[in-house]
Amino acid sequence: MKDQLVLLETAKIAREKGFDIPCHYYFTKPNKIDEAGEHFNHAQSTKGTYIGPEDILINRNGYKTPTIFSRPTQSLLQKWLREEHKIVISPFIAWNLITWGYNIHFIASKDVYEEASKRIYHGADCKSYEEALEQGLIEALNII
Repeated sequence: MKDQLVLLETAKIAREKGFDIPCHYYFTKPNKIDEAGEHFNHAQSTKGTYIGPEDILINRNGYKTPTIFSRPTQSLLQKWLREEHKIVISPFIAWNLITWGYNIHFIASKDVYEEASKRIYHGADCKSYEEALEQGLIEALNII
């Protein structure tokens, strides 16, 4: 079992919103994925990624170049949103047990509970948990 990596669109928005946690993977060009490590000195896999040392984590978003973006896992970005911005994304299976949706909740102090309770968003019609989580991540990032 392997964590799902975010899509390029999500990685771009995350960088715009300040995501700066070091990651194993990153985008260097549209639709090209590299793994942190020595640039292009590793065997290329059939998926177009470069296999590098798993213990190397680099914040590629710190480069501020228009073609390099850190590519976190969905779970790492979900945790960053929760800890840094107090936003919780919760995928759920829809009533028909076929499609998935997501909820976005804002963690608030007791002083702003009434205001925060009004800001819950729902999504649906996704084909998988991971797709619902990705959609929730994009929506949550666009909110901040």
